[in-house]
Amino acid sequence: MKSIAFEPRGFVHSQVDVYLTDPPPADGLRLNLPRPYDAAWNDGISFVHRGPYDRDDRTFLLKGIDQRTTRLVSPERLGQVAVFLQNSNHPCRVRVQVDRKVKIRDLKAGEKQVLFFEPSWFLPRKPALYTVHLITTDPEALILAHLRCRDLEIAETYFNWEYWRDAAAFLERHLRRDPGDIDSRILLAAAFEKMGRSDAVRDGIRLIRGQQARGLEHYLSLGRDDPEPLTWKARFRAGTGLDPDILTYALSRDFEAETFYGISSARQKDAGASGDYKITYAPPNRTTEFFVNEGLPLPPGAYTAWFLLQTPAPKNNEPLAVIRIYSGQQEVAFRRLRAADLSDPQGFTKIGLPFVHDQPLKGLVVHITPSGRRPFSLDKVRLEPDLPTLCRLKTELLQYLSTR
Repeated sequence: MKSIAFEPRGFVHSQVDVYLTDPPPADGLRLNLPRPYDAAWNDGISFVHRGPYDRDDRTFLLKGIDQRTTRLVSPERLGQVAVFLQNSNHPCRVRVQVDRKVKIRDLKAGEKQVLFFEPSWFLPRKPALYTVHLITTDPEALILAHLRCRDLEIAETYFNWEYWRDAAAFLERHLRRDPGDIDSRILLAAAFEKMGRSDAVRDGIRLIRGQQARGLEHYLSLGRDDPEPLTWKARFRAGTGLDPDILTYALSRDFEAETFYGISSARQKDAGASGDYKITYAPPNRTTEFFVNEGLPLPPGAYTAWFLLQTPAPKNNEPLAVIRIYSGQQEVAFRRLRAADLSDPQGFTKIGLPFVHDQPLKGLVVHITPSGRRPFSLDKVRLEPDLPTLCRLKTELLQYLSTR
């Protein structure tokens, strides 16, 4: 990847990140991957047709008295804009405006609603531009909002909400235009299975195995365990046309430790840390630390949380800390750290903790509980998709549906 900086005046984005990749082949596999919610980078401009390496910049967390404005950019006129609203545990009012059309909703605690708009674009020039405003006026408001325009992304959001019938309807619309999308056809079969329509599940699996045998062979090969990572990466590149290393990097998110919620330890300057600062936990501090207050919204998928840690003279077996990852109230990963797990007394050691997040309506929370017996420092946490595990789970779902 290369970053190019422009003069700030006259440019929407003063810095552009360029990924040097080969274009995906027209007949390559298209995988529905978890894309981190990150609307902070785009200065309020979102391209409807995103690329395979793009994050989800159309999901927002509205907190308290808040407003978000997004300009949707599309190469053609949009027939629909769907606004998915997921409220927390406090009733509140939200105002949604797409161009000149306004809808106001009073949401109950825990309520979910979907608002559909038919936007207008009468100018002959391209691209088509649509402005979306979301406003909350309640100090206690906490709403997760998704802006969705295309049938597949609407279907995926419905599926994550467990609205199986709506998900199936939009998946069928998508597959009429793209019948070779194996991943979406498996998702449709999964929705039918949740609805109790065994006949539709069998028809869908039969269609995949009959008409898309060649693509299915590549699809299944990505789910096979391989002791040699380079071999799996070569299969992934051959099947999808995407670079797995660049894809993993592009779909990752970094969280500097000094920005964590609940930090009571002193922030220290460190030129060797990624953000020039680190957080040091010194005995007898046993405070449990949090990622964010309400939990981090995260799409479902397989991930690895990488912690950059440091401790002086690490060559002993003293307990250091316990790391727990929660999806809502459910613990999904756990690891006890000892000083001997950290190999570099001068720099930071990278410690990984894999987990599967399958409750998209629940936020992700990371607890770090120091042992209180030995000091250590934390630089940052990176959340990145675990592509091999994700592909294995996809093939396991296909095998399960084949038995229904």
